[in-house]
Amino acid sequence: MFNNRHLATVVLAIADDSVPTEFTTRQLAGFTRLPDSVIRPILLRLLGADLLIPTHSSGGTRGAKYYRAAVETPAWTSLEALCKALKGSIEAADPPGILRK
Repeated sequence: MFNNRHLATVVLAIADDSVPTEFTTRQLAGFTRLPDSVIRPILLRLLGADLLIPTHSSGGTRGAKYYRAAVETPAWTSLEALCKALKGSIEAADPPGILRK
């Protein structure tokens, strides 16, 4: 989906209550168990689409960058709903999880 098979996983992680409202690439990588190198391009794509809002950085230019989802926008709400529907479709089609490994 949208040229990255992990986009739905990342969007659902951002929407999960276990992830802080303001998060870093590393925090999402830990939560999703995906490498930073997979998470970062997705965050940049969401940022470019105004679906993420940069909040602050720590430690200068090379420090961690924090983002938050633009949850108040119809675009984010629609993307989150689409990702939830996709997840439900995959789980319904693949109950033992063979396709999700």
